[in-house]
Amino acid sequence: MNLTDKHQVMELLSKYHLWADKRKGQNFLIDRWTLNKIIEAANLSKKDLVIEVGPGLGVLTRELCKSAGQVIAIEVDEIMTRILRETCKDCKNLKIIRKNIFNINIEKELKKAKKASYKMVANLPYNVTSGVLELFMESKIKPNEMIVMVQKEVAERICAKPGDLSLLAVSIQRYGKPEIITNIKKDNFFPVPKVDSAILKISDIKYPPKDFDTRLFFRIVKAGFSAKRKQLHNSLSGGLAVSTSTAVAYLTDARISSFRRAEDLSIEEWLRLYKAVKNE
Repeated sequence: MNLTDKHQVMELLSKYHLWADKRKGQNFLIDRWTLNKIIEAANLSKKDLVIEVGPGLGVLTRELCKSAGQVIAIEVDEIMTRILRETCKDCKNLKIIRKNIFNINIEKELKKAKKASYKMVANLPYNVTSGVLELFMESKIKPNEMIVMVQKEVAERICAKPGDLSLLAVSIQRYGKPEIITNIKKDNFFPVPKVDSAILKISDIKYPPKDFDTRLFFRIVKAGFSAKRKQLHNSLSGGLAVSTSTAVAYLTDARISSFRRAEDLSIEEWLRLYKAVKNE
């Protein structure tokens, strides 16, 4: 079956009395060129283990199995899992897990697969994009690379520069280097979503130092973005529940003007602010 053919996809869904659920972000890729671009960006070899989140009908899964040594596909939907077992029945290097990704122990799955590293490649459901990216970025064993299809607007937010940063951008850029490989028109999916998409690649994924307090770092960042339109000393004061003078002192120690706003700070400046707060 050709899963990039709209009519064959419709026949498959009809066979299982199923229709794509927009509430779950189910928009199936039906474009071969886009599929090839994802595989090309992933740069896979038979030494690689790939974790795929939300495999859906299996169009990407089958291509991953051709290129990688092992593939773990994680799908929460029962009917989608049944379809996946049919469309990928010839993929001998595929393990399908029917479970919510947020309930998966990645470290445990790597041990079962006898692998110490992996890549995450997925056409992510729109409704869980941010949560899934943050889950992998903050996991004990991080992927070597992440190649994901996401909404174009989300990809642009993640890749933003200082002056237009968001909490999501800081969350991703703290650990890795994001880049947009290419934009994908919405009519390359079925059903057609309301927005265009983009292939996003996150590489150079790093682990923070052992003494780094991740919880404190993101508490500070969230405080900074808690009142985005306010100047930084005011948003930090409210978000961290400290006096304005204390917030100003933190910023002074970090060599940051108290009149700037959260979206203006670079990752390096957020790290300096974290050190100032931690060392108070």
